[in-house]
Amino acid sequence: MMLKLELAIICLLVGIFSVMHSSRGIAADDNRLILALYDSKDDSFLESNAHLLLEMPLNRLGMVVEYHNVSDNHYPDVSKYRGVVVWLSDNKLEDGASYFEFLYDALDSGVKVILMNGVGITENLEGGGYDKESKVLLNKMGLEEGDVDYLENPFVVDYTKIKTDAFGFEVEDAVNIPTYRDFRIVNKKVKSWMNVSRSDVEGSEAVVVAVGPKGAFISDIEMIAQYVEDPVWGILWDLDPFVFFSDVLGLNKTLKPDVTTSFGLRSAFIHIDGDGSSNLTLDFPGSPVPCTKIIREELLAKYDFPVSASIVAYRLTEEGSLGQRFINELEEIMKMPIVQAASHTYAHPMVWSRGVLGFDIPGYTFDPVMETVGSMEMIKELVLPEDKDIELLLWSGDCEATEASLAALDSAGFQNMNGGNARIDELYQGICHICPLTVQVGKYRQYYAPAGNEYLYTDGWIDNFGGFVRVIDTFENSKKPRYLPVDVYYHYYLGERQAGLRSLVQIYDWCKTQELCWIHVGEYTRSITGFLSARTGIDDSGNYYIENYTGLNTVRLDNEDKNVDIAKSRNIIGYNHFDGSLYVSLNKGDRAEIVLTDKPSTGLYIKGCTSAVKDFQRNESGIKAKIRLYSEGFIEFSGINKGLVVKIAGKIVKPLVGRRDRYHVSRGSGEWVELEVGLE
Repeated sequence: MMLKLELAIICLLVGIFSVMHSSRGIAADDNRLILALYDSKDDSFLESNAHLLLEMPLNRLGMVVEYHNVSDNHYPDVSKYRGVVVWLSDNKLEDGASYFEFLYDALDSGVKVILMNGVGITENLEGGGYDKESKVLLNKMGLEEGDVDYLENPFVVDYTKIKTDAFGFEVEDAVNIPTYRDFRIVNKKVKSWMNVSRSDVEGSEAVVVAVGPKGAFISDIEMIAQYVEDPVWGILWDLDPFVFFSDVLGLNKTLKPDVTTSFGLRSAFIHIDGDGSSNLTLDFPGSPVPCTKIIREELLAKYDFPVSASIVAYRLTEEGSLGQRFINELEEIMKMPIVQAASHTYAHPMVWSRGVLGFDIPGYTFDPVMETVGSMEMIKELVLPEDKDIELLLWSGDCEATEASLAALDSAGFQNMNGGNARIDELYQGICHICPLTVQVGKYRQYYAPAGNEYLYTDGWIDNFGGFVRVIDTFENSKKPRYLPVDVYYHYYLGERQAGLRSLVQIYDWCKTQELCWIHVGEYTRSITGFLSARTGIDDSGNYYIENYTGLNTVRLDNEDKNVDIAKSRNIIGYNHFDGSLYVSLNKGDRAEIVLTDKPSTGLYIKGCTSAVKDFQRNESGIKAKIRLYSEGFIEFSGINKGLVVKIAGKIVKPLVGRRDRYHVSRGSGEWVELEVGLE
């Protein structure tokens, strides 16, 4: 009898613990992993459709993308993924059987399969077909293919868009293809978003875009997107990829980690690659002087934006009076409080995979450790002040990091960034030119820079030396929707010419007109680390949570006009609505919880701040925190109608004229100061 009672108590306790465990949302974790397939015989991984065209929209929707090469028939465990995306450049594969078996397993496991361009594989390398396998795959997705290919007359081909709000994203009616295949829906749960037919052939209607419980199918990518070659290669979407992936993957109401935003405002940072630190000015009065002197005196000393400035470590070994002059200028830059030190490698590798170096150094050959960790240690020893550390490496040359170089940085706990070259303007049209957050390199991740530098705008720095000002177009075109933070990214050699300096002054002045939160590159890269590691979900009460988000300070809910209930939420600094989305600022912690309400929030919170915030505390009397002073700006509060007493660095700060909710934040040199907010 006693044994039965003990067992009953144990079962009861286990049940209570399970309920408590579930109420914290563990069982409801969102699966944020997507597997993208590519074929190395047709494309390098970096040139694959999935990486170039699909990973960015998936990242924006909060997804983390991993890759598998279909030429390797050792497929991963599909059950750990939310979805599998297939968009191959060629329809031939030596071992197509393994490919189809993997997709069957995915569908049978409840993993969504998204076929972006037909079934992907239709032939083996000898020309044999996979008709039987294709039929099974289509049937599992609720589709079938008829025996007719409709050909010949483009003037009688009609397209019908059923889900009209999912089209017209960048172009209307992308194509007019006279040939299409006879795909049809056989499962009533599958819905067509777009059909194609011939007006002169009865019963010729076929599906172009089908979405159902198993995933999605696009019969021909060129029916929903338009390839362009002039002025540069790209693709313009008729089908909205954000609406498409959100619907297919069930992401419309999921919490999305967001790295574009800090403390309610668009993030902004500046980073300088070390090239040109030993160059002299060419057309300035009093030339020649070191370019670094121009950059330091005309930009870094006159503007108080935080800067991540890097050094090519080999340059610190230069000899002679001129060489020492260059080194002295770098030392002066590194002493500046606004500067975060970074390495731009040791010998400036130009092609990382082949070890091709930018400098011919006697007795030295490419060493992934020396180029990364070694260069950082060398910079710290030779030029950094004692109170300044170094944690960031900015990739050089082709910016295609190797697994060995990333492993060295990872083992030392250092950050990395560069590559990507995001750009969207009159020449580079469409979101296809906005890079994803990272690139997977073996077990590691290289972090992309979210903007291109002046090299792209000046024909490789041989012409149009003031052309870098056009980067403002990218900043503007990625503001709404907020696809990118603002990253002013350039090299020291831009100080060679007056036109180059003028372009930078115009860019810096544009930044001063914007509402931006200024951070360092290292903080941006840590936010990507938090993006990759975060666990999100909805608990049993229907509230959102995020865990394991160290480094990340913002999450986003799209198409959300509700407010955050500050009193009931946990580890929330504040929130801000922008462009139909709700951006929520996170406090540091092991878990943040977001409770939404239709009512106006009644708790005091920070709506937006141009300075970084840390050590945030909320109590009955108000708010205490620390903010970092760089550029002159503001802090905006909301959630309470009473007057506030705001102290920054111990001094009472008055509201801005005409704005009782905004308070002036003075300029500084990167120091953290106390923020105290209470009621009048």
